[in-house]
Amino acid sequence: EALKRLDNIKPESYKAMVSEIRGDIYLTQGDKVKALAAYQAAADASQQVGPELRIKLDDLAIPKMPVNTEEKPHA
Repeated sequence: EALKRLDNIKPESYKAMVSEIRGDIYLTQGDKVKALAAYQAAADASQQVGPELRIKLDDLAIPKMPVNTEEKPHA
């Protein structure tokens, strides 16, 4: 129901806010992939990414594998 209501908000000026709310809904539903996509769409539509949206994006980001910069000793 909430997602359907968001579809009715048409002005481009609300695109970032609508996408972020859509991400919140997907996250509440447990769909992290759709939530991340919606948060990214909100970031793309924003002129400036606020701290709350940045935290949401960071929390859902795919963790990077640690890089081992130490050289292994040659036997």
